[in-house]
Amino acid sequence: MVTKIKNILKEIKYWLATRRVFKPYFRYVLKQLGSHHRNSSRQKYSASIIMQSHVIEKGLSLKEIRPGYGVPKILKLLDDLSTYYKIYQDAEVLYFSLSIIQAYLDYNRGIGVENEEIQAKFQRMWDLLGKEDLPAELRGGGVHLRREDIWKDSRIDYQRFVMARHSIRNFTGERVDKALLDKAFEMAEYTPSACNRQPWHNFVFTKKENIIKVLDLQTGARQFKEDVGALILVTSSANCFFGHEFNQSYLNGGMYAMNLMLALHSLGLGAVPLNMGIAEERLKQIREFCKIPDAELPILLIAVGVISEELTVAASRRFDFRRYTTFD
Repeated sequence: MVTKIKNILKEIKYWLATRRVFKPYFRYVLKQLGSHHRNSSRQKYSASIIMQSHVIEKGLSLKEIRPGYGVPKILKLLDDLSTYYKIYQDAEVLYFSLSIIQAYLDYNRGIGVENEEIQAKFQRMWDLLGKEDLPAELRGGGVHLRREDIWKDSRIDYQRFVMARHSIRNFTGERVDKALLDKAFEMAEYTPSACNRQPWHNFVFTKKENIIKVLDLQTGARQFKEDVGALILVTSSANCFFGHEFNQSYLNGGMYAMNLMLALHSLGLGAVPLNMGIAEERLKQIREFCKIPDAELPILLIAVGVISEELTVAASRRFDFRRYTTFD
């Protein structure tokens, strides 16, 4: 009887422990399922439009492009764009998508394929903008490249570069130049994401009292928090993904955070990633202090600083890749 009671208590203890661990994840899953429809929010709707646009754009990057491909998808995209623009008046998303459709029309016109219905709907949306041309930075479609040009621009000693990156915890305490942060964010924009949805967001802190407040809640930088020059909280939006894509927010946000750390490294700044897998109560306090919307999922804190002239870093030796790599 005593053994049976012990086993029951053990089961209850296990259930309570797993409930604490998985409660935030279940809440996220329920939230994502609850906002499955593409027009449940502006961000969700724009993510759906970006996805549809990227399907058309990918078609222009294939080795063999099928003439007149994707007509039903483009007509649906144009209808969605019309509805979305009426609701939100978001010209940037309109530019983004129309430039891809324009590239599609130009390609097909060049090979003698015309679609009057697409052209008419496209023209109606174009007229809403009242622009002669699209901003260069938002022009989509296919970009023709030469292999030699890719090789030329990518010839850096990447192995040496990544081996020179360390998790730095020894900073001078100086404030980080905002121009350097801006440059790092600009470089990190080129992180790949699912259907080019770019779900990330940066919450940046440069005031010492705010840096220390967030780090005190995170608790992983007690010994060096006073010397951190800037703090970046990377989040990823659940609104950019749909019911079956439960892990994509974390995956895309993690890729962005890594690219951002490499960008900071390339600019001579020190950085250390700080885990956001913390107790729910402290995570809630960070959310409140940083004014993070519910749909934004905290991915990683990055403490940034000017590197001390001389310092010691953790060796953090790596296992040989053969230990965890399997070839067919």
